[in-house]
Amino acid sequence: MTGSPGCGLGDLTATLAGIYPAVPVSASLFDYQDGRSWTFDGDRWFHAASTVKVAVLACLYATLRERGLDSRHRLPIRNRFVSLVDGIPTA
Repeated sequence: MTGSPGCGLGDLTATLAGIYPAVPVSASLFDYQDGRSWTFDGDRWFHAASTVKVAVLACLYATLRERGLDSRHRLPIRNRFVSLVDGIPTA
């Protein structure tokens, strides 16, 4: 673990340290404005799909909160998107 003293990340470090024995966990933060950084096992390798899921879930929970919903509400999900290359939707 590395970081700047006084970053206010002690609780996050303690929480991750508590999770770490059971499952692999890693986190890194960097503040582009003042250059402060913090990591918890930040050099650990994870498959890219594993890291993308965290961002998707963070957006999902923020959207649920904004719309007055919670995680018990049903959300239909389709694996369909429009290609950026040719504009054709996937089936």
